[in-house]
Amino acid sequence: MPRVHFAKTAPMVLHDTNIGELHTPSDGEGMLQLEPSEYVNFCPITGDAKLTLKNISDQPVVYKIQTTSPEKFRVRPRCGVVPPNSSSEVNIWLKSDHQLSPDAKDKFLVMAAIAPSIDCSTQEVADIWKERGTNDPDVENHRLVCRLTGKSKESGAKGEGQDGQGSREFGPQQLQEQNKEMTAQLKHTRNLQYATLFLILLLFAGFGFLLFDRFHHSIADHGSGSTCEKTTAFKCAKHK
Repeated sequence: MPRVHFAKTAPMVLHDTNIGELHTPSDGEGMLQLEPSEYVNFCPITGDAKLTLKNISDQPVVYKIQTTSPEKFRVRPRCGVVPPNSSSEVNIWLKSDHQLSPDAKDKFLVMAAIAPSIDCSTQEVADIWKERGTNDPDVENHRLVCRLTGKSKESGAKGEGQDGQGSREFGPQQLQEQNKEMTAQLKHTRNLQYATLFLILLLFAGFGFLLFDRFHHSIADHGSGSTCEKTTAFKCAKHK
């Protein structure tokens, strides 16, 4: 398992003045391979993100993570040692009372260097980064830009403030799920319509049967009355 540290002695503050000038190795080069390699993708609902650091070298690598906005984020672990051909997962949280900058000013920097030993202690890791900086020729730098996947946290908060429900932006998977839900709803509605139509036809049939039955009895009663009247009208007494 990768050896990780939670040292509080490693500063997280990163100045944005020269971050664009730092060298980031191409994929397959250097000591660490990051996934994702260019962005820190925050979930718009939970505000968390994950970063995988893969050591692609044959030596242990010590790393440290810095950010331009340390007041916005919590990072665990923010420094540690990754053994050769192994990976370490870093969890990053956006604090609930903060939002990402809309102009992509929030950035992270992952610094990497060859570790003297795979069993470096927390203090040894901290001492390494006290002696080395971003401009050290033996330090590898990976720049990452923060972004939200899907809707922005700010727009979601505004939507909830207006009508109690946040507006959502859908990706391909969400659109497919929504399509399935709509199809199921349409099928259910169609079945209700068929059932309603059947009941209406049944009611019309019953009503028609009652009318026919009443009409039939009315004709029968009328015919019986006419016969009696005719018999009474034309019956005459015989004269002797």
